[in-house]
Amino acid sequence: MTASLVERHVVIFTAEAWGHYRPVIALAARLVKIEPVVITMFTTFRLHERAKAELSRNFEHGEEASAQRVRLVALGEVELLRSDAVDQTFTAAWKQLVAEEPIACALNGEHFPAIIRPRAIILDISHGKLSGYVRALSGGNVKIYTFFPVQLCALWRILSDEVNHVPGLPPIYDHELFPQETFKPSALEAELFTHWYETLTVTDGIAVLTTESYERAAVAALRKWYSDMKKSAYIVGLPIAHGSHASSGEKIQSKEAGQIEMFLDNASKTSGEKSLLYISFGSLYWPMNDSEKVWAFLDVVMERSLHFIMTHASPFAHVSDAVKNKVQAYGQGILSPWAPQQLILGHPATGWFVAHGGQNSVQESIAAGVPQIMWPFGVDQPCNAIHLTDNLDVAYELMEVRSGLGLKPIYRNGKTPVGTIEALKEEARDTLSKAFGEDGAQKRAKLLELRQAILAEHEDGGLAKRDLEALANSF
Repeated sequence: MTASLVERHVVIFTAEAWGHYRPVIALAARLVKIEPVVITMFTTFRLHERAKAELSRNFEHGEEASAQRVRLVALGEVELLRSDAVDQTFTAAWKQLVAEEPIACALNGEHFPAIIRPRAIILDISHGKLSGYVRALSGGNVKIYTFFPVQLCALWRILSDEVNHVPGLPPIYDHELFPQETFKPSALEAELFTHWYETLTVTDGIAVLTTESYERAAVAALRKWYSDMKKSAYIVGLPIAHGSHASSGEKIQSKEAGQIEMFLDNASKTSGEKSLLYISFGSLYWPMNDSEKVWAFLDVVMERSLHFIMTHASPFAHVSDAVKNKVQAYGQGILSPWAPQQLILGHPATGWFVAHGGQNSVQESIAAGVPQIMWPFGVDQPCNAIHLTDNLDVAYELMEVRSGLGLKPIYRNGKTPVGTIEALKEEARDTLSKAFGEDGAQKRAKLLELRQAILAEHEDGGLAKRDLEALANSF
């Protein structure tokens, strides 16, 4: 890549959560294929190598020139989400790019040549505060876009004593948005959401990880809001890696990938298609003070003789030797610190996905045609759970996994969770019985109809593809 030939330079910086990294990497790959821009994507030490592997999944043979226009630069070892260290390392790197200086990866020392100063930056909603530094250092010459890999209904949530009426959701109490004790309103969340509103009003545009088919009312509300502000809202769908490198690029991110693939094949042969349960709370979330509920749920899974794969990627997760030994003795389950999720969801053996409800996992599950059993923690996850179960009727939600504020009454069904281990086990038995029975089959059929509508939005002439192209052309 010749620096003098670079005409447009865009920077991307997302939050240190895989559900944010994976879709924005795929988004970057799509953008450089549509327009000859150069993208510098800042990463952190913890996810840099995975990001490189993930990026490779999105390019085919013959697309090497496009792939070279995405530069992955690790800023340093910083805390999750955002911190003063994130602000400092980002600001230093941004100054280099604005000054058209070379930049080096802090993890491996790889040097990237000086190119034209950035014309635009795509900042994760969690890094909204950084837009102030960008404006201060760059003036009004840089367009700032917000990447929003979160369910849109979460935008309009309100903390008050009154019932919430949110576009796209049934009426809810505010405490229903905090179903887990460890994810009750906190200083960090308060800071993040305070910056959300400011970010969403000062940004030049927003790129949202959703589709109109999935949350039509919320998308309509967002488009109207941004139209009133004379700003652009891009509903970019869910960019997912496809092609010859998609599978191999995901497998190299998990040491157990080979074992997992063999396990899936065996489950399909011995128990049939759609017989396996996949369990994952993403790369960050875990019931830290209620982990015994995870193992109680797993006991019910084993009681039903189901094949299962469970990941525990969260830095807060701890799996005891006793649990590992029990699963090993059971012989029909795998515990993995990091699993190839798209491979698992796309395998014929996989029947249901027990998930936290993060937007990326929700959309990947829908794209694979795998219905979910929701176990939400916070942020947009409770909103996704409500939308999937009450509005779309394509999922179940576990209520007895709740704790703290989550044990207060639920407006939409009038129930009050008990929250005990026995109550959870009873609910798990009932839910799994329904999921692998006729009721679950009906939900799956509805999900497949939704899937077709969503996939159509990514085809030529589709709404998601139209907005993606408009975003690429706006730089």
